[in-house]
Amino acid sequence: MSTEVSRTLAIYKNHGYEERPVRCLLTGGGNILSNFESELQAAINVPVSRFDPLKEVRPATSCPQDNLDSDKVFLAEAMGIAIGRFLPDSTQINLLPRSILWQRRFRKQQPYYLFAGLVACAAIALPLVNTKIAVQRYEEEIQNLDTKIQPLRELNTRINERIEEIESLRSVIGEASEIAQSRSNWMLFLNDIQNRLDQVEDVWLDKIEVARSIPVVSSSSNRFNATRTDSASDKEENTRLHLEGRLLDVANPLSTVSQESNRRVSELLDSFASSDFVERLEDERFDNNVPGILKFNFTLVVDSTRPL
Repeated sequence: MSTEVSRTLAIYKNHGYEERPVRCLLTGGGNILSNFESELQAAINVPVSRFDPLKEVRPATSCPQDNLDSDKVFLAEAMGIAIGRFLPDSTQINLLPRSILWQRRFRKQQPYYLFAGLVACAAIALPLVNTKIAVQRYEEEIQNLDTKIQPLRELNTRINERIEEIESLRSVIGEASEIAQSRSNWMLFLNDIQNRLDQVEDVWLDKIEVARSIPVVSSSSNRFNATRTDSASDKEENTRLHLEGRLLDVANPLSTVSQESNRRVSELLDSFASSDFVERLEDERFDNNVPGILKFNFTLVVDSTRPL
């Protein structure tokens, strides 16, 4: 018996149970053997005592006390079965390997695991399905809006085309207006120049040349000796006219021009400078090498407020 108990303990340990037994209780017919308790304790090195199944049980008064004292050792198995039926969570000992116990437990719990997996899948799938349905609904609404917006897009395209045409026409009208204004200014300007020439008399212009976008530079010049002091700093570029002309000295047709002719030319240039169309005069030059004739040329800067 001691050998079988030792073998059972070895099997218990080999199956992965690490807890070592701390006490051994004797039940059944071996409980009435004399000296068995001490011999088993010496063999397995675990405290051994006899189990009393009626220690916490109150027998009926109709049971003979003598029979209970002799037969109670055989009641342990019956009481264990009864406790197992009414207390299913009570402590049990099973010598089967843990892997087999785990497989049996898993088979019992497998339906719950499957149900839990289905619930988890449903918890994940339902939001995805709802999201997909919502996306499809939004896509349908977007398509409906695109269908409704398409005529508005075409109208917007036509409006933009009309705006471009209007801007183009506005540019053409602006250019035409500038040309008309410039033409009117030219007529007034030429008429003004002619009047000023008539006032001086015996003077005419040989050449009028338009020079646009010529940078303004500093220059010095002096009337009657090809130089005239007139400094000009960097300014906005305006339209410039290069004018060349001659003045006839009637009083001295065969000699160098007189001081009177020089005075008349000065008056003429000062008259040009005072015109509403002129901002200033530049680069004045004079040539008196021809007897009786004073040649002159200068640059006339047009006033930006009266463009030509």
